[in-house]
Amino acid sequence: MRGIEACRAVLATIEQYYADSEIELPDRREVAAGVVPYDCEQLSVSLIGHYNIGRASGAPGSTVEIMVEGLSWYGSLMEVVLVRCAPIISQDGSGIVMPTVAEIEDYGERIGRDALMLPDALYWGWQEGRFGEQPGMALEDWTAVGPLGDLGGGSLRVRLDV
Repeated sequence: MRGIEACRAVLATIEQYYADSEIELPDRREVAAGVVPYDCEQLSVSLIGHYNIGRASGAPGSTVEIMVEGLSWYGSLMEVVLVRCAPIISQDGSGIVMPTVAEIEDYGERIGRDALMLPDALYWGWQEGRFGEQPGMALEDWTAVGPLGDLGGGSLRVRLDV
């Protein structure tokens, strides 16, 4: 499993994990290649690269290519982005309206929950064999996205060796 097929497996795994946890995901969900623009709450899994791996070294992302009986193993580098509505500064007839402390804290709790659940979902999927037989997997750092306008969330890079 590699490329867009691997992205589809990652998306399906996240969807199932969140459903089992009774946590809603945004309605908009997509698999793509490259940078995905967002203008609403959404979950995207994007293919951002391929690499050769060296199974002998066991190092995901290694630049060593090992040929065994004419086969070469590859990995896919994906970026999972989950953005949700963020509190914003607005303006009404009487002036500027700041988000309340409760709105800011609620946003922080939702984004913080996603930051913990995304890696958990992928680890669960890996344990359940949802990405094939004994693939290598590496989860890179979760990174905050935004808020930009009224959206914010996070990004997690995933390396899946097949």
